[in-house]
Amino acid sequence: MMNKLLKYECLAVWRILVPIWAGTAVFSLLTALVTRLNGTFANMAGTPVISVLESFFQLATALLIFATMAACVILNIQRFYKLLGEQGYLMFSLPAAPWQHMAAKLLCACGSTIASLLVSIGCVWMANSDGEEEAAQTFSDAFSLSNTMGTVFLVLLLVLSLVSAYLYLYLCMAIGSRWPQQRMLASIATYFVLGFIIQMVSIFLFVAGAIVMANLPRSVLDGMAPFFIEISRNQTAVTWGLAGFVLLLFAAADAILWAVTQYLISKKLNLP
Repeated sequence: MMNKLLKYECLAVWRILVPIWAGTAVFSLLTALVTRLNGTFANMAGTPVISVLESFFQLATALLIFATMAACVILNIQRFYKLLGEQGYLMFSLPAAPWQHMAAKLLCACGSTIASLLVSIGCVWMANSDGEEEAAQTFSDAFSLSNTMGTVFLVLLLVLSLVSAYLYLYLCMAIGSRWPQQRMLASIATYFVLGFIIQMVSIFLFVAGAIVMANLPRSVLDGMAPFFIEISRNQTAVTWGLAGFVLLLFAAADAILWAVTQYLISKKLNLP
């Protein structure tokens, strides 16, 4: 059943996004063509017209790239929002657990967002025809074998942060569904209120940790000193230790957001 849900979500999302991707790619190619024409006929009459066309296509391409990412995010938010509304009566009547509905929408949202990001990067690369060699060299340097670990870290961080962003939105919508008559307003209010609470808790924990470290007994600090000295000698270990810690934080946040949202849509869902 999970495969059918995922296929349904992907078809529903991609049939809207694919034409947008195609339109953005076409405008990027036109921008590159007009830019080349402007460079070729730079010393000939009619150049101002080509320059105006170049500016127009560059602006249109930039707006389309922004619209591509915005449409992807809005569409995926709307898909989960409908699940908690009248569409939920149909979807939750299917022989599938609530977590399967949630997983299908999350996988589709993350996949389509990454695909939109790649399409946007490709369109920027196509439109920027004057910097093709520099862009290719930068890409080659960034993803060379010597930077493999850094690339893996960035990819994992991107995926985990993307999952966190969507799960946070899902949680806000799940909480907002407790008020069916004002579901959208409640979801928006939850987004800002919950975000403020999380920020305040994070600041409190940071300050509390700093106070505890500053007031540790002298004997404890002396015992920890050799450990920190040894770590400071190995900068690579420190770097990857911090990188692993960041990934663990994101993974823990994703797990908490998933567990709370799944509980709300499984036990506390209040359909209108």
